[in-house]
Amino acid sequence: MPKNKLNTGKINNKVIIILVITILLIFTLLLVNKNKNKSLTSVIAKVDNKEITEDTINNYLRASFNTPDNFNLNSLPKAQLETIILQYALEQKLLKIVKKDEIADRAEIKQKIKEAKNKILKEAYLDKLAKEATTRSALEKEYNSLSAKLSKELEGKQEYQAKHILTKNQEEANQIYKQLKNNQDSFENLAKEKSIDYATAKNGGNLGYFIEGSMVPEFQEQVKNIELNKLSSPFKSKFGWHIIMVTDKRPAQVPELDDIYEQLKKEVSYRSINNYLNDLKSSIKIELLNHDSESKRETNAEAEVINNETAN
Repeated sequence: MPKNKLNTGKINNKVIIILVITILLIFTLLLVNKNKNKSLTSVIAKVDNKEITEDTINNYLRASFNTPDNFNLNSLPKAQLETIILQYALEQKLLKIVKKDEIADRAEIKQKIKEAKNKILKEAYLDKLAKEATTRSALEKEYNSLSAKLSKELEGKQEYQAKHILTKNQEEANQIYKQLKNNQDSFENLAKEKSIDYATAKNGGNLGYFIEGSMVPEFQEQVKNIELNKLSSPFKSKFGWHIIMVTDKRPAQVPELDDIYEQLKKEVSYRSINNYLNDLKSSIKIELLNHDSESKRETNAEAEVINNETAN
């Protein structure tokens, strides 16, 4: 019996060793396949037996079509993706041919390349200035200054929240008004279906909040006198026939920074670039040489014609 027990132990040890080796082999294969798949996921196609990665195509799309950084190529239909890759491959092949051609050595081509490079550098520098001027802290400072100014301007004024339906003629407005009288809750759906103010129609006619005096007089008069959550009768403005409902009225208030952040960022960006360029202009001194009075008179006459055409 002891001998049999000893043999059983040897068999069990062998089984354990084999199992351990098998597990290690499986684990190793999984790691290899995982890494292999990881490297292959970025390969999106082969062009003339050369692998093309997602990053390559995304970089091409960003440079050519200004696509966002998080653009997902896998969301594209197969035919469209093939078209994009074909266009990329075509441009790369053409570029190789062009670089071997003497055209790159022509003076006018070199000049165009220089001009294009200078343009890119100028735009990149101005973009850098704009980003430096529109940091979160800079915009918060700008907002605080703007908020103080707006608070004084809005003092004593009201702002309203309303929704409206706009039609081309009175007959259509009257028909919609009758429907609304029977079912006021259908306002949003009718606005989506019937309103010719397409910008607000998709939101059920919602105009959001607006300050008194910011609308055309006919609209403002209705908004001022109508009761909250009551329908107005159809009325006419220069835009057409309106039916409105005022849903809220409150003292005018300065919007929160986050509500106007992007708009403020654009304004500060534009102003910072404009101010910088104006400062550069003021530092430039121009002295015309060999410019006789006759030429001046002709230039002034041409300038006057241009100004008149621009004004008209």
